[in-house]
Amino acid sequence: MPLAHTWSEELIAEWLMLKGYFVSTDVPIGSGGRGGRKEADIIGFKALDNGKYEILYVEVSSCYQSAKNIVGEVNKKFSSNRVENIKKLLRYHIGDSVENASYKKVFICLANTIAVNKAREMLKKYDIEVKTIDEIIYEIIDTVNKWESHLKNEGIIRQSTQVAPPQSLWLIQLLYYLYKNGRLTLQ
Repeated sequence: MPLAHTWSEELIAEWLMLKGYFVSTDVPIGSGGRGGRKEADIIGFKALDNGKYEILYVEVSSCYQSAKNIVGEVNKKFSSNRVENIKKLLRYHIGDSVENASYKKVFICLANTIAVNKAREMLKKYDIEVKTIDEIIYEIIDTVNKWESHLKNEGIIRQSTQVAPPQSLWLIQLLYYLYKNGRLTLQ
């Protein structure tokens, strides 16, 4: 289990693990001008069917600001210097194949405001995908349902079995429990 700094980062990391990514959280990618350390919230790595690799660089923030400020903050988080440092770090783990990998930048916002929706449109031109935590929760439930179907279709579990997410994914287990017992409704 990754055990990220915050519940929201942990939830995203668990979701990516369920989707088949190898995940690292709070990845050091530089130092600050006056000390300290810069970190990427979540890095996900996955081998694709075509033999290539996909690397997700995910940042999570509350973003209760104007659209312009959100865009500025997000662009700093996904600066070319930070992305290059991620490549350097991953080169240590997976070698030169990191150069041919596809990189996807995803910003997860804990707010669902008009400013976030405006920022989403503005960040498209920088190839940064913006999602809200509400959207992620819907996707998590969908991912668990697909995972359960896969287990049944492959004969790993019986069709009549109701499955729970892996025990190590404790936040996803909680969400799925609430969903299956009608305490979390998706609209």
